[in-house]
Amino acid sequence: KMIRAAIIYFSGTGNTKFVACNMKKKLEEKNIYTDLINIEEDTVLPCNYKYIVIGGPIYVDLYPDILVNYIRKNLYGYTGRCMLFSTQSSNEPSSAFQDVLNRASFLNVKYCQFVQMPNNFYNFMFKKTPKDEEEKRIKDAIKVGSKAIEDFLSGEEKIYHTNFLKVDFVRAVYKIFYPYITKRLIKNIEVDLKKCIHCRMCEIRCPRKSIHISNKVRFNDKCLLCQRCMNSCPRNAFLYKKKVYDKYEPNFKKY
Repeated sequence: KMIRAAIIYFSGTGNTKFVACNMKKKLEEKNIYTDLINIEEDTVLPCNYKYIVIGGPIYVDLYPDILVNYIRKNLYGYTGRCMLFSTQSSNEPSSAFQDVLNRASFLNVKYCQFVQMPNNFYNFMFKKTPKDEEEKRIKDAIKVGSKAIEDFLSGEEKIYHTNFLKVDFVRAVYKIFYPYITKRLIKNIEVDLKKCIHCRMCEIRCPRKSIHISNKVRFNDKCLLCQRCMNSCPRNAFLYKKKVYDKYEPNFKKY
């Protein structure tokens, strides 16, 4: 009988998708047929899978709610082995894993792995990852992801437990601070209408349908600040604080 696995993911700028695709390769090396499930486009039938791997980026130390809500809605009752992974700039485990363990306690999570990736938030805050470090992190991400799959399939267990009070505090900060900082930052986002060709690619690719372009750019309160709209622009027409937005474009195909 064919063994099947699913990798369920949300990816804003491509970091999580890259790791998910490489994990799929590793699973299929083990003769496990694997489906990539993009939560924005695909539904999942959990009963079809022996293993489910779930991954997403870290926003303020947690997975974005769009991913956690998908898990709670679509995976309830699944009893197979699960693995969680996160993509992040930090090289320390976040509270995201414990948050999922708390909010989706029905999941049979046996393994967790954080994967350090290049910083993709440098237009707004923090420093851009230097090119040589960017390449190192991407290469290391492949190795870390492959080892995590190996360990998970072998039955090894690894959970990053976090104090419940800390997780509750982080969740409160996420609910209050993240919408606040998002509103402050998007006020400084503009579109150079001389460059914009009104292709609507930014609107089409937005996971929350929160952006609208007319004679200026407008965002509604669903914006995740995932930056996909700006990175999707074929003319690089977005500005942040009057400066051309520096698109996040690591050469993933090289690896």
